[in-house]
Amino acid sequence: MKSKIKTPKQIRQESLKIIKDNKGKCFALCFSFFILSSIVTALAFFFPISLFLTIPFLLLPFAFSIQHSVAAFDEGEGISNRNTWLYFRDYFTSFFGVYRVFISVLKTALVFIATAMTCSMIFSFIAFYAYPAFNADLETFASMLYDETVSAEAISAFLLSSEPIQNLL
Repeated sequence: MKSKIKTPKQIRQESLKIIKDNKGKCFALCFSFFILSSIVTALAFFFPISLFLTIPFLLLPFAFSIQHSVAAFDEGEGISNRNTWLYFRDYFTSFFGVYRVFISVLKTALVFIATAMTCSMIFSFIAFYAYPAFNADLETFASMLYDETVSAEAISAFLLSSEPIQNLL
């Protein structure tokens, strides 16, 4: 019995045949992806932070929809804006697992920030009442920060010479 697994060469030949037979439709999909990629790149040039939103919420879903449009076209379904838009929406609905890693990172960062704030508040509360020299040096440090005439070198020298602060390190 012959295996139905295709070799990479067979897949490439079939893909090239589909592209040659339907140059206009494949060009339309590739051109629209190129335009969208150019817009994302131009936006990133002026606002680099925008990549955190445009790549996962615009570029990847659009690439996903193009792949599904071509796969559907290969199975005999036509390429249309309606189908491409449906595949774009499917990326966010039925394939929501794509963002599980992103959501996990956000939850982890939130737990880390909450834990760090809680621990620092507990430590500050204990140090404030149990170690009066630390409290005095902390007040001096805060006043140095708000005084515009104090240089960064003076603040650094104070931190290095303060015994209560050095005991923390």
